Amino acid sequence: NDTYGHDNGDRYLRKFAEILKSLEDYGGLISRRSGDEFLALIYGEERDQIQPLIDEINRAIDGSSILIDDSAVEKMRASCGVAWYPENGVTLGDLINYADNALYENKYRLSDETVKMIRIDISIENCRRTVKEIIEKKDIHFAFQPIVNAENARIFGYESFMRTYDNVVASSERFIELAREQAKLHLVEEMVFEKCLASAASYVNPKKRVFIHSFPNIILPDLTLEKLFSKMPDHKFVVEINDYHGADKEILISKIKSLKSYNFEICLDNIESAQIADDVAGLIDFIKPSMNIIRNININSINQAKLREILRLARKKNCKVIAPGIETYEEFKYLISKRVVYLQGYYFAGPIAVPLAKRHQISKNALDKMKAIINRKKNKRLAGKNN
Repeated sequence: NDTYGHDNGDRYLRKFAEILKSLEDYGGLISRRSGDEFLALIYGEERDQIQPLIDEINRAIDGSSILIDDSAVEKMRASCGVAWYPENGVTLGDLINYADNALYENKYRLSDETVKMIRIDISIENCRRTVKEIIEKKDIHFAFQPIVNAENARIFGYESFMRTYDNVVASSERFIELAREQAKLHLVEEMVFEKCLASAASYVNPKKRVFIHSFPNIILPDLTLEKLFSKMPDHKFVVEINDYHGADKEILISKIKSLKSYNFEICLDNIESAQIADDVAGLIDFIKPSMNIIRNININSINQAKLREILRLARKKNCKVIAPGIETYEEFKYLISKRVVYLQGYYFAGPIAVPLAKRHQISKNALDKMKAIINRKKNKRLAGKNN
């Protein structure tokens, strides 16, 4: 998805799922755990009965490829982890945790092998210890993805994405999941703010906004905010609150008011409907609809209706809408037609490492089409005045 876009990513996932489903012929249970993660539960009297099935899946993946954009051929690759009952766990939860950790270990140790399906002696405690060390050392960095202003074809700001250097919990999602289990999200929040402010000061144009991800139920103490505020560079920072669905409303409102008192702007991310954001919309500056709404919005009438409601709410509450996850010209053109000003997605540019952030370029193709639309609008206004 990150490299080739969601349409190609979907084809890749479907091809992988077809291979995995062959295990059903042997009594296996297959499920999709999340966007690109699958689980397979395979029964057998002996390990010798199951290992050949794993090897068969390995060979099938190794021999598979998909066509990317009708031109490039991409070889199928996957990272997998295996847990054996009862050696690695006696409950489903224990087995999934073990396999999950083996997967993450394998993912960042793959060389030329397509899949490395072996048992890894890596424990949950090892992962927790790693998370603790990352937090203590503040061993994170950031990548930045531009948000484009469609009215002038310039970069409006950057969304920051946390990255870890460690191979054991290299995924930021995995890192946050483990930090949540250990009740360390408040430490992660403070670390992300501190490191992002410093990175922005070093690498990002001070005229651009910087969006920082934040947890809805974590309120940093005033002393911490004062310390951060004293070191805040000249940028305008926007706190982007994620996963607030189901969060305590009073805590969320208190958090927003606290941050705004220190000159942070506020963005609610991943909005699925206007109704969800209505309670706090009067306190925020930006709304980001869910990428599920933006995807194929040019042909999806249900998502078009959802976007109309969100735009209506934004006008009513005097906040701006940022459309994320744009991957095609058709999505871009539709959003422009609905007067969505701030746009983001791989159609323009993906996240880029901090040292290159100053030279972050928008796709020339997207830029040219945006300028063409701007010029048409300008000529139309001039023609109207002349008439």
